[in-house]
Amino acid sequence: MSKNVELIKSKIDIIDLVGSYLEIKKSGSNYKGVCPFHNEKSPSFMVNQNLQIYKCFGCGESGDLISFVEKIEGVDFKGAIKILSEKYGIQLEEDNYSKDDLVKRRIYEINNLTLEFYSYLLLTHSSGKKALEYILEKRNLTLATINEFKIGYAPKAWSTLVDFLKKRGYTDEEIISANLGSRSKRGNLIDKFRDRVIFPYFSIDGKCIGFMGRTISGEDPKYLNSSDTPVFKKGEFLYGLYKTKLEIKKEGAMIVEGTMDFLKPYQNGVKNLVATSGTALTNHQLETIKRYTNKLFFCYDTDNAGVNAILRGIEISDKYDFEVRVCSVKSPYKDLDEFFDNDFMNAQNILKNTIDINDFYLNVLLKKYDKNSASGKKSIVADFSSFYFKITNEITKNHYLKRMSETLNIDEDILKKMLSGKENFPIKERSIPKDLVLESQKEIETKNNNFSRLKEASLLAILLRSNLDIIKPIVLELPSNYVENTELRSILEKLQEYLHESEPLKFEISEFLKLLNPDTVNVAKDLLLLDLGLEMGKRDEVLIEAQNLSNFIKKEYLRKQIKQISNQIKLAEKENNLDKVKNLTEEFLNLSKLL
Repeated sequence: MSKNVELIKSKIDIIDLVGSYLEIKKSGSNYKGVCPFHNEKSPSFMVNQNLQIYKCFGCGESGDLISFVEKIEGVDFKGAIKILSEKYGIQLEEDNYSKDDLVKRRIYEINNLTLEFYSYLLLTHSSGKKALEYILEKRNLTLATINEFKIGYAPKAWSTLVDFLKKRGYTDEEIISANLGSRSKRGNLIDKFRDRVIFPYFSIDGKCIGFMGRTISGEDPKYLNSSDTPVFKKGEFLYGLYKTKLEIKKEGAMIVEGTMDFLKPYQNGVKNLVATSGTALTNHQLETIKRYTNKLFFCYDTDNAGVNAILRGIEISDKYDFEVRVCSVKSPYKDLDEFFDNDFMNAQNILKNTIDINDFYLNVLLKKYDKNSASGKKSIVADFSSFYFKITNEITKNHYLKRMSETLNIDEDILKKMLSGKENFPIKERSIPKDLVLESQKEIETKNNNFSRLKEASLLAILLRSNLDIIKPIVLELPSNYVENTELRSILEKLQEYLHESEPLKFEISEFLKLLNPDTVNVAKDLLLLDLGLEMGKRDEVLIEAQNLSNFIKKEYLRKQIKQISNQIKLAEKENNLDKVKNLTEEFLNLSKLL
């Protein structure tokens, strides 16, 4: 495989590849465009032709031409190699698969055979007649939907699938590895799924990776999912995404709880949705959705479990900066499946009648507590304050202040103090989440340090992509300990060593990168992709900017030293240590002259 990678990289230019997916324009020594992995208005996606790498400074995605195809096509490493070889007509050498690769290949083969076997039993064999009637008549799915999603039936017998797979040459261990069979108490290999409607699970690139079985005979559990296998991770999987990712890119992602809540809207024209299956929404699933959209619509069941799932989903999606709204299933229907079966016209327009998350949460609280009692009012205000605290738009904050004032019959001024945490009242501590306060304080305290780090990074970015005549004088006269960030300082030290000891006639960035350790190399590559807003060909402008940044770093270092000495002088004065005060004062004055 390594030879194929080298072959691919030698034949394909990353600029040509990325340019076939999105518009990129020359920007200094890089190319720049709008990131294809997250929604953004201002382009922050940078591609470097010299090093054949890319990085988005908005979402952090980075890599080479192979990882670019993996992410944009939703395929694994070998899938990317295959796509690239076919796209550019490159003849690959015969693959040498690792043991893990071979295991995965066999599981994919087993899964594909299994879904075809179950599909045949449902649609053609007499044993699937009852299950087919259940799907068509009780669940109101069409044959077109059944065929599109390869829905099948696992018969009631103990080892129908196992016997079928063994005849095809698969071993007991392979069937167990695919999580389609298990050992009975007697030691026999038996089917995992029996007398169940089977819903295959597909990866983003359309490979069958697992299954879910729904009982039709009342057997527990009602839903039985594949356990994790080498090709399937339940906490990472989103049902239907391989079918709906393009619609999600256009309209946002509607998140539902299960397969039927996915299939019924999909069958009726609502196609920008995905389903969690057998797990609560996870960070990994949200990170996957973030690749396609910035909009989320939660649409879970209307019972307490569904409401709590929405609230948890809102909480964990907050850190990904999604635009979140909630879809309301019309009463008295408990879920989307039931809603579409009984009120098709309203159900079809569900995405036109979404509500803001604050409205949703406030409605939940008004149902949970008695708005007419004093204790109920306090609980509503206390619980809602965590949402109110996060609202940044003053018009929106004022809207909820007025609404709650009218609904709860509380004076606006008093309510405002209660919501902001300035009014004490005997309730549980939920008015302002402590972690948010600490985070806010931390951001304020580190603002200046972040600004200094940006200046340090900008200087190193200029030096790494400039000619030797610009680099050498600035690098050699800037003390490395003046650079506060350890990784950037390490790069500067290595650059000083390289220029002083090697004395090159020309600065070659590719040669210099070989001198850095793996962690520092990645930082250096990020610096090479950093958008500086400079025309690197204009020598005088580049030199002036580099000198200004170097001067800033020196002065910032001296300011911090002076501040530190000033604090030491105050301490020495309190201790009445006059000699120490005198020495520190002289040091203070000497440093001040350098500013």
